[in-house]
Amino acid sequence: MDRLYEKAMNSFKIIAGGGFSSTLANEEKKIIDVFTEMGHVMKNICTDVPSLKVYSFETERQSHAEASRVIAKLRDMIRFKSVEQLAAQLGQDRNAALAALEKTGL
Repeated sequence: MDRLYEKAMNSFKIIAGGGFSSTLANEEKKIIDVFTEMGHVMKNICTDVPSLKVYSFETERQSHAEASRVIAKLRDMIRFKSVEQLAAQLGQDRNAALAALEKTGL
């Protein structure tokens, strides 16, 4: 991973320095290829460690958007553990807080 990271950083430095558009496009492609390779390495690491769960490696690609929405909703629910807590944060009564929650689709 260190070698891959170093390759990506070298390409970023070349891009930051500017230059011909063909050179920049070539470096961008290199960065994409390096990060793709990093993803494969990380996936292999996760496969070797069964207790490590990464939803993007274990979920069908078509389900990633839905999984992201569910995770966002869970994050929001954790953030606002109760309607009362949300109401207090919004400075509103319970019914107004419930209405606000409904608008978010939670």
